[in-house]
Amino acid sequence: MLWEDNREVAKKYVSKCRLRLAELIDASFNERKCNLSLDVGCGPIQYAEYEQYYNRFNQNHFMDISQQALNEAKKVAKPNSKFICNSAVNFKDKNTYDIIIINHVLYHIDKIDQSIVVRNLIEALKNDGKLYITYTNKYSIWNIIFYIPQIIFNLLKSKKRKIYFYTHPIKWWDQFENKIKINKYPLRSISSRESKLLIPNNNLGKKILNFLFNLEKKFPKFFLHHGTYYIIEITKK
Repeated sequence: MLWEDNREVAKKYVSKCRLRLAELIDASFNERKCNLSLDVGCGPIQYAEYEQYYNRFNQNHFMDISQQALNEAKKVAKPNSKFICNSAVNFKDKNTYDIIIINHVLYHIDKIDQSIVVRNLIEALKNDGKLYITYTNKYSIWNIIFYIPQIIFNLLKSKKRKIYFYTHPIKWWDQFENKIKINKYPLRSISSRESKLLIPNNNLGKKILNFLFNLEKKFPKFFLHHGTYYIIEITKK
Protein backbone atom coordinates (compact mmCIF):
# COMPACT_ATOMS: atom_id res chain seq x y z
CA MET A 1 0.00 0.00 0.00
CA LEU A 2 2.94 2.36 0.62
CA TRP A 3 3.89 2.23 -3.07
CA GLU A 4 0.45 2.91 -4.57
CA ASP A 5 -1.53 6.09 -5.17
CA ASN A 6 -4.64 5.31 -3.14
CA ARG A 7 -6.13 8.78 -3.43
CA GLU A 8 -9.72 9.04 -4.66
CA VAL A 9 -8.56 10.75 -7.85
CA ALA A 10 -6.46 7.76 -8.95
CA LYS A 11 -8.73 4.86 -7.97
CA LYS A 12 -10.56 4.48 -11.28
CA TYR A 13 -7.44 4.87 -13.41
CA VAL A 14 -5.39 2.41 -11.36
CA SER A 15 -8.26 -0.10 -11.30
CA LYS A 16 -8.69 0.00 -15.08
CA CYS A 17 -4.94 -0.48 -15.55
CA ARG A 18 -4.91 -3.52 -13.25
CA LEU A 19 -7.78 -5.00 -15.24
CA ARG A 20 -5.72 -4.86 -18.44
CA LEU A 21 -4.02 -8.05 -17.28
CA ALA A 22 -7.38 -9.68 -16.54
CA GLU A 23 -8.56 -8.79 -20.05
CA LEU A 24 -5.48 -10.39 -21.61
CA ILE A 25 -6.01 -13.55 -19.59
CA ASP A 26 -9.70 -13.70 -20.53
CA ALA A 27 -8.87 -13.25 -24.21
CA SER A 28 -6.17 -15.94 -24.10
CA PHE A 29 -8.36 -18.56 -22.42
CA ASN A 30 -11.73 -17.67 -23.94
CA GLU A 31 -12.09 -20.98 -25.75
CA ARG A 32 -9.61 -23.10 -23.79
CA LYS A 33 -9.79 -25.21 -20.67
CA CYS A 34 -8.85 -23.24 -17.59
CA ASN A 35 -7.57 -25.88 -15.20
CA LEU A 36 -4.70 -24.62 -13.08
CA SER A 37 -3.09 -21.24 -12.39
CA LEU A 38 -0.13 -20.14 -10.29
CA ASP A 39 0.44 -16.66 -8.86
CA VAL A 40 4.11 -16.19 -7.94
CA GLY A 41 4.70 -13.64 -5.20
CA CYS A 42 0.96 -13.26 -4.76
CA GLY A 43 1.12 -11.21 -1.56
CA PRO A 44 -2.13 -10.83 0.39
CA ILE A 45 -4.21 -10.35 -2.82
CA GLN A 46 -4.95 -6.88 -1.50
CA TYR A 47 -6.82 -5.51 -4.53
CA ALA A 48 -10.19 -6.77 -5.76
CA GLU A 49 -9.03 -6.58 -9.39
CA TYR A 50 -6.41 -9.25 -8.71
CA GLU A 51 -9.14 -11.80 -7.97
CA GLN A 52 -10.29 -11.53 -11.58
CA TYR A 53 -6.97 -12.98 -12.74
CA TYR A 54 -7.90 -16.38 -11.31
CA ASN A 55 -11.72 -16.55 -11.55
CA ARG A 56 -11.97 -18.66 -14.69
CA PHE A 57 -9.54 -21.38 -13.47
CA ASN A 58 -10.72 -24.57 -11.79
CA GLN A 59 -7.92 -24.45 -9.22
CA ASN A 60 -5.44 -21.77 -8.18
CA HIS A 61 -2.04 -22.07 -6.56
CA PHE A 62 -0.51 -19.12 -4.72
CA MET A 63 3.16 -18.79 -3.82
CA ASP A 64 4.94 -16.23 -1.64
CA ILE A 65 7.96 -16.08 0.67
CA SER A 66 5.74 -14.59 3.39
CA GLN A 67 3.47 -16.94 5.31
CA GLN A 68 1.64 -13.92 6.68
CA ALA A 69 0.82 -12.78 3.14
CA LEU A 70 -0.44 -16.27 2.29
CA ASN A 71 -2.63 -16.29 5.40
CA GLU A 72 -4.24 -13.06 4.17
CA ALA A 73 -4.60 -14.46 0.65
CA LYS A 74 -6.52 -17.46 2.01
CA LYS A 75 -9.29 -15.12 3.12
CA VAL A 76 -10.18 -14.15 -0.47
CA ALA A 77 -9.03 -17.16 -2.51
CA LYS A 78 -11.27 -20.03 -3.65
CA PRO A 79 -11.73 -22.83 -1.06
CA ASN A 80 -9.79 -25.40 -3.12
CA SER A 81 -6.72 -23.18 -3.58
CA LYS A 82 -3.22 -24.34 -2.67
CA PHE A 83 -0.70 -22.12 -0.87
CA ILE A 84 3.05 -22.53 -1.23
CA CYS A 85 5.53 -20.74 1.02
CA ASN A 86 8.62 -20.61 -1.18
CA SER A 87 10.94 -18.28 -3.07
CA ALA A 88 10.47 -17.83 -6.81
CA VAL A 89 14.21 -18.42 -7.19
CA ASN A 90 13.93 -21.90 -5.66
CA PHE A 91 10.68 -22.91 -7.35
CA LYS A 92 10.92 -25.70 -9.94
CA ASP A 93 8.19 -27.67 -11.68
CA LYS A 94 7.52 -29.14 -15.13
CA ASN A 95 4.57 -28.97 -17.52
CA THR A 96 2.02 -28.31 -14.77
CA TYR A 97 0.30 -24.93 -15.16
CA ASP A 98 -2.00 -23.47 -17.80
CA ILE A 99 -1.08 -19.98 -16.65
CA ILE A 100 1.48 -18.40 -14.34
CA ILE A 101 1.35 -14.80 -13.16
CA ILE A 102 4.23 -12.91 -11.57
CA ASN A 103 2.79 -9.48 -10.89
CA HIS A 104 5.13 -6.61 -9.90
CA VAL A 105 7.53 -9.10 -8.34
CA LEU A 106 10.32 -9.97 -10.78
CA TYR A 107 12.09 -6.60 -10.56
CA HIS A 108 12.37 -7.06 -6.79
CA ILE A 109 14.42 -10.23 -7.34
CA ASP A 110 18.21 -10.05 -7.67
CA LYS A 111 19.15 -8.97 -11.21
CA ILE A 112 21.19 -12.14 -11.78
CA ASP A 113 18.38 -14.42 -10.60
CA GLN A 114 15.64 -12.82 -12.70
CA SER A 115 16.49 -14.81 -15.84
CA ILE A 116 16.65 -18.01 -13.78
CA VAL A 117 13.15 -17.34 -12.42
CA VAL A 118 11.73 -16.68 -15.89
CA ARG A 119 13.23 -19.88 -17.33
CA ASN A 120 11.99 -21.95 -14.39
CA LEU A 121 8.47 -20.56 -14.76
CA ILE A 122 8.45 -21.29 -18.49
CA GLU A 123 9.49 -24.86 -17.66
CA ALA A 124 6.55 -25.13 -15.25
CA LEU A 125 4.03 -24.27 -17.99
CA LYS A 126 2.15 -26.82 -20.04
CA ASN A 127 2.64 -26.59 -23.80
CA ASP A 128 0.71 -23.53 -25.03
CA GLY A 129 0.56 -22.31 -21.45
CA LYS A 130 0.92 -18.60 -20.72
CA LEU A 131 3.29 -16.73 -18.43
CA TYR A 132 2.30 -13.15 -17.60
CA ILE A 133 4.89 -10.83 -16.08
CA THR A 134 4.24 -7.22 -15.11
CA TYR A 135 7.49 -5.29 -15.24
CA THR A 136 8.73 -1.73 -15.10
CA ASN A 137 10.40 0.15 -17.94
CA LYS A 138 14.01 1.02 -17.11
CA TYR A 139 14.04 3.87 -19.64
CA SER A 140 10.56 5.29 -19.26
CA ILE A 141 10.16 9.03 -19.67
CA TRP A 142 9.53 9.36 -15.95
CA ASN A 143 12.53 7.32 -14.89
CA ILE A 144 14.75 9.55 -17.01
CA ILE A 145 13.21 12.77 -15.66
CA PHE A 146 13.38 11.65 -12.03
CA TYR A 147 16.73 9.84 -12.24
CA ILE A 148 18.75 12.24 -10.07
CA PRO A 149 15.89 13.14 -7.65
CA GLN A 150 15.18 9.43 -7.16
CA ILE A 151 18.81 8.72 -6.24
CA ILE A 152 18.67 11.48 -3.62
CA PHE A 153 15.30 10.25 -2.32
CA ASN A 154 16.60 6.67 -2.02
CA LEU A 155 19.46 7.89 0.15
CA LEU A 156 17.10 9.79 2.45
CA LYS A 157 14.09 7.49 2.71
CA SER A 158 13.43 5.40 5.80
CA LYS A 159 14.32 1.71 6.14
CA LYS A 160 10.61 0.88 6.05
CA ARG A 161 10.40 2.13 2.46
CA LYS A 162 13.65 0.55 1.25
CA ILE A 163 13.18 -2.47 -0.97
CA TYR A 164 15.44 -4.11 -3.57
CA PHE A 165 14.61 -2.98 -7.10
CA TYR A 166 16.35 -3.65 -10.41
CA THR A 167 14.94 -3.50 -13.93
CA HIS A 168 16.48 -4.71 -17.16
CA PRO A 169 15.80 -2.86 -20.44
CA ILE A 170 13.07 -4.12 -22.77
CA LYS A 171 15.65 -5.75 -25.08
CA TRP A 172 16.63 -8.05 -22.19
CA TRP A 173 13.58 -10.19 -22.98
CA ASP A 174 14.98 -11.18 -26.39
CA GLN A 175 17.12 -13.88 -24.73
CA PHE A 176 14.00 -15.99 -24.03
CA GLU A 177 12.67 -16.13 -27.59
CA ASN A 178 13.89 -19.66 -28.33
CA LYS A 179 10.93 -22.10 -28.25
CA ILE A 180 8.52 -19.46 -26.92
CA LYS A 181 6.44 -16.60 -28.25
CA ILE A 182 6.66 -13.17 -26.59
CA ASN A 183 4.16 -10.32 -26.77
CA LYS A 184 4.48 -7.02 -24.92
CA TYR A 185 1.65 -4.68 -23.89
CA PRO A 186 1.51 -1.37 -22.02
CA LEU A 187 0.08 -1.66 -18.53
CA ARG A 188 0.30 1.78 -16.97
CA SER A 189 2.23 4.81 -18.13
CA ILE A 190 2.42 6.74 -14.86
CA SER A 191 3.44 5.32 -11.49
CA SER A 192 2.29 6.40 -8.03
CA ARG A 193 5.41 8.58 -7.74
CA GLU A 194 4.46 10.81 -10.67
CA SER A 195 0.75 10.54 -9.98
CA LYS A 196 1.06 11.86 -6.43
CA LEU A 197 3.37 14.67 -7.54
CA LEU A 198 1.63 15.81 -10.70
CA ILE A 199 -2.06 14.85 -10.59
CA PRO A 200 -4.30 17.05 -8.40
CA ASN A 201 -6.76 15.22 -6.16
CA ASN A 202 -9.89 16.72 -7.72
CA ASN A 203 -12.15 16.42 -10.77
CA LEU A 204 -9.47 17.91 -13.01
CA GLY A 205 -7.10 15.15 -11.91
CA LYS A 206 -9.71 12.50 -12.75
CA LYS A 207 -10.14 13.96 -16.23
CA ILE A 208 -6.38 13.99 -16.78
CA LEU A 209 -6.03 10.33 -15.79
CA ASN A 210 -9.03 9.30 -17.89
CA PHE A 211 -7.50 11.11 -20.87
CA LEU A 212 -4.18 9.38 -20.22
CA PHE A 213 -5.84 5.95 -20.06
CA ASN A 214 -7.49 6.55 -23.43
CA LEU A 215 -4.17 7.66 -24.93
CA GLU A 216 -2.57 4.43 -23.69
CA LYS A 217 -5.26 2.44 -25.51
CA LYS A 218 -4.88 4.48 -28.71
CA PHE A 219 -1.08 4.47 -28.85
CA PRO A 220 0.03 1.20 -27.21
CA LYS A 221 3.42 1.01 -28.93
CA PHE A 222 4.43 4.47 -27.74
CA PHE A 223 3.39 3.82 -24.15
CA LEU A 224 5.00 0.37 -24.15
CA HIS A 225 8.39 1.96 -24.80
CA HIS A 226 7.94 5.23 -22.92
CA GLY A 227 5.49 4.47 -20.10
CA THR A 228 6.30 3.09 -16.65
CA TYR A 229 4.82 -0.45 -16.49
CA TYR A 230 4.23 -3.08 -19.16
CA ILE A 231 3.07 -6.69 -19.49
CA ILE A 232 5.13 -9.51 -20.93
CA GLU A 233 3.07 -12.39 -22.33
CA ILE A 234 5.10 -15.55 -22.91
CA THR A 235 3.52 -18.54 -24.65
CA LYS A 236 5.31 -21.87 -24.32
CA LYS A 237 5.43 -23.69 -27.62
